[in-house]
Amino acid sequence: MNHYDRKPGSAAGGADESPMLPRWTRRLGMRLALLVALVLAAVIGVLALLAAEEFSSDAAGERELQAKALAQNIAAVTADDLLAENYASVEGVLVRSVSFPGVTGVWVSDRRGKVAAHVVRRGDEPPEVRLEPADLALPAEPRPMTVIDGGRLYAWHPITAGTLLGWARVEYSLEKIASIRRHIWAESLAAGLLAILASTALLLVFTRRPMRAIRRAADFAETLDARRGEQIPLERGSAEIEMLTRALNLASARLSAQEAAEAARARLAAILEATTDFVATADAEGRVLYYNAAARGMLGIGGDEDIRALRIPDTHPAWANDLVLGEGIPTAIREGVWGGETALLSRDGREIPVSQVIIAHKAPDGSVAFLSTIARDVTERKNLETQFRQAQKMEAVGRLAGGVAHDFNNMLTVINGYAEMLLGRMKPADPSRSEIAAIREAGERAASLTQQLLAFSRRQVVAPQVLSLNEIVSRTDKMLRRLIGEDVDLVTILAPALGPVRVDPGQMEQVIMNLAVNARDAMPDGGKLTIETADVEIAESYAREHAVAVPPGPYVLLAVSDTGCGMDAETLPRVFEPFFTTKGQGKGTGLGLSTVYGIVKQNAGYVWVYSEPGRGTTFKIYFPLAAETVEPLSGDDALRGETGGNETILLVEDDSAVRAFSIRVLRDRGYAVLEAKDGDEALAICDEYEGPIHLMITDVIMPGMSGRELAEHLARVCPNVKVLYVSGYTDNAIVH
Repeated sequence: MNHYDRKPGSAAGGADESPMLPRWTRRLGMRLALLVALVLAAVIGVLALLAAEEFSSDAAGERELQAKALAQNIAAVTADDLLAENYASVEGVLVRSVSFPGVTGVWVSDRRGKVAAHVVRRGDEPPEVRLEPADLALPAEPRPMTVIDGGRLYAWHPITAGTLLGWARVEYSLEKIASIRRHIWAESLAAGLLAILASTALLLVFTRRPMRAIRRAADFAETLDARRGEQIPLERGSAEIEMLTRALNLASARLSAQEAAEAARARLAAILEATTDFVATADAEGRVLYYNAAARGMLGIGGDEDIRALRIPDTHPAWANDLVLGEGIPTAIREGVWGGETALLSRDGREIPVSQVIIAHKAPDGSVAFLSTIARDVTERKNLETQFRQAQKMEAVGRLAGGVAHDFNNMLTVINGYAEMLLGRMKPADPSRSEIAAIREAGERAASLTQQLLAFSRRQVVAPQVLSLNEIVSRTDKMLRRLIGEDVDLVTILAPALGPVRVDPGQMEQVIMNLAVNARDAMPDGGKLTIETADVEIAESYAREHAVAVPPGPYVLLAVSDTGCGMDAETLPRVFEPFFTTKGQGKGTGLGLSTVYGIVKQNAGYVWVYSEPGRGTTFKIYFPLAAETVEPLSGDDALRGETGGNETILLVEDDSAVRAFSIRVLRDRGYAVLEAKDGDEALAICDEYEGPIHLMITDVIMPGMSGRELAEHLARVCPNVKVLYVSGYTDNAIVH
């Protein structure tokens, strides 16, 4: 069998061609012939259409002129007869007028449209006078006009004799014009068909030999892999076909030598495309030569997108370019390889931290042939490191804040206590009363700050309760509306059948109030504050995406969003730091969001914030779903009774100032007071004192023995003594 005969399944033979088309229509020569035929058909059709339309337009224009002239003539001739109501004479004029070629009807009516005379003619039949009364729909204005409707032309002309007497209307048939146009179409199409057939036959004759040579070359190209150096004979007569034949012969000669190299490259490419690491190559000038699939995905480049215009600096942020170009590539050229932590820059502007290796590949003469790099995404590791550092920082700041608050509470207890005592003794008109009141007010403000520090450091005593956050939001609604003002629109979106959580209700109200105040201050010109609750299920992917250490599972969400000024990327990481504020002097303590953070953490929750400058801020707080049922919230009323008595109290306090003040207050209320500065002294007093001790008031945190340890020892010595714990902070020493 000749190598160049067409085989089943070949490119020219058609196994891969559409089975829906006949074989003769799949040949290039036939398709060229069909294309020429279609083009000629389209040209002839357009020319025939233009000719027919031109004839129709000219004929219709001539008819329109005839109709106008006839209507004008009828109006002029019948004016006097219509004025004299000589309708017989009018009918005679109409009978003569309807005999003109193409006229199928004429009318004369009075000015109201009532027909005075009407004559029609159909085909070769004689004119017929219509006697039935009828009214015409007259033109809107008394002027000549023409109308084409349903293949007929109507010409109107007013009949006047100093005033409008009536109307003349002439009807012309356009059927003859349409018939001639169809005839033109038929003749043009017949001539066009003959031209198409002739041109198609000539084209098939002239393309037969080149098409045969092209099919032979296609057969050879399809089986090129199996020929291994065989040659195809040249087909003389066409320069293009000779060029194609020579190219195929050259490809066949080179194929065998390239086959092994291609197989090796294919295996390597498969490995590179399958890896999840960033792999790229570039020439010595930094022009990108190759990205694997993972690299394109990281950079946001499409799989088929051309990368030849890209350079190494296009894939890194500015700071990473300084490292890669200034240190990485020079070191790789000098030492062969360089490794370090850099970043990639995706098309959406994201920086992707990576651990990167750069390798310089040398030519035999020692010059750089090309550069390659492998980079691994370390975003998740960086996020974990950031979370760990932030947690360490917040814990350190919390410990510092708690310690400061404890010492301040001791001092403020003395300051506020003595100020309160002095005010109680002063008369309303005492000139010093206002100064003492100012001291007390300043002390109370300072005490409020220490309470916020304790909340941030998670050293407040909490009273957790199983409740619904919907009830907390509803309870604070009225207070929030007064707090944020009328120019801020408060919207609450509460999920029905919200799951229960175990939190301190008072602290939750404080969280909502603090976030509302923060939102109000971010919207000085008004805006929208939205408080939302929902049941959510946190997945591991969500935690990784938002860089928050939230264990997977069911949670109850409390979201507070505003449409305020928002925060930039530099401000956002510091929002929960105590005393950090972006507000002006005297407009904030910087403890509102710190308090929120501490309360949420103390109630086993998680808080996450998202913000954009000019778009607003959203705080999302997640509390674990409680397994218990909701408990009714307790009221705010507390039982109050008379203070004072004659019992004996053992006061244990390591701070001398606080101890002195407490003794003064208790003795003023009539109590007998025994004092001790620490646990050992308190136990010694219990051993030596012969009378009954009714109550021990003890600090929780003291040098040596703690308040709880003292109570346990005292219970063995004096089991009937009751114990009251007091402290600047508890650090869970009593609760746990």
